[in-house]
Amino acid sequence: MSLSATILQAAVVSLQMGNTLNKYKFRTDDWQAFLATQKQTNMLVPASELEAAKKSSSHITKIPLLNKYAKTLLTARSCDVSCDDPSSEFFQPVYETIGFTICYCPIEFEDNYIGLQQFIERELQLGLEVAFDDLEGKAVLNLENNKTTAPAAGSLSIYPFAGGAYTVATTPEREQFYSKAKTVMKYNKLSGRYIEIASLSQEILQNSLLQFGTNNSQNLEGTRSNNVYDSSFSLELPAAGAFSSSFLMPEGSVGVMNWNDMHSRMNTRISEAEYWSTIVDPVVGWNWGVKTTKKCVDKSATLGAGNEAVEQVTMSITTDVSYLAAQGNNLIAGDSPIVKFNID
Repeated sequence: MSLSATILQAAVVSLQMGNTLNKYKFRTDDWQAFLATQKQTNMLVPASELEAAKKSSSHITKIPLLNKYAKTLLTARSCDVSCDDPSSEFFQPVYETIGFTICYCPIEFEDNYIGLQQFIERELQLGLEVAFDDLEGKAVLNLENNKTTAPAAGSLSIYPFAGGAYTVATTPEREQFYSKAKTVMKYNKLSGRYIEIASLSQEILQNSLLQFGTNNSQNLEGTRSNNVYDSSFSLELPAAGAFSSSFLMPEGSVGVMNWNDMHSRMNTRISEAEYWSTIVDPVVGWNWGVKTTKKCVDKSATLGAGNEAVEQVTMSITTDVSYLAAQGNNLIAGDSPIVKFNID
């Protein structure tokens, strides 16, 4: 029985607990745009549908949606009325495969200061970093591609709108952003608790507003309330304005789901040298498929004479990912619950 799977699982656990001399060499982003997107998924798509999709032998190809239509207003009772004609459509998720490989020759760790598990732990960390960096960028792209381009007329009296974003001028507009943004959202018929995904520099504005107190000449303490906004800041979100960019949306406006191939989920085994399994990542707890292959290779060029025929283990760790966004009013071209602000 191969030890590769158990070594890999042990490496996942070590990543959650590790604290070594190498810690800051391997520091990573905290992927806030992705995590804010992933956290909303169960509000966007019912958990039962997500679980059913993960167990399916193929991707979800269609999600049925009802369309909004102009309902007829009755102004009198009648025995002979006309029925409205509702319609529906299918939303088709688009999947992309992402992943990374871990390769090693067990013989390299026979007389090595670095143990095999420690090596795999670091390889896994580097692989997850490149995968989640990619997921972070795509989370921001999902917001950009699905933002509203149809601002409500009343909101234009607060901020001008161009290129799919409201423009917030510098002082004093910048300091009043969180107060005015609530009104902009209400003009767009969007209310409740808002999720904010913004440029990292937006954190400076929040921190400066929270530093104002009731004893200052200008009390701005109430311009930003934790009861209204749940904010995340992304290194991957460029500031289109001179200062920052911010996407605001009601909770449950975006989501992301993953899917793994049937062989990985079934732990299919062709032979001792070729088999599938899964691991759970320590970032968000997703399952990832692992395809393990063993073969004979010539490593004499790197390991020296006598290593012309040694075992090499290759792990291909992958998952398929699809980003989602809540649909806007289909009667208004470009409508969306995702609203972008560029702050000068």
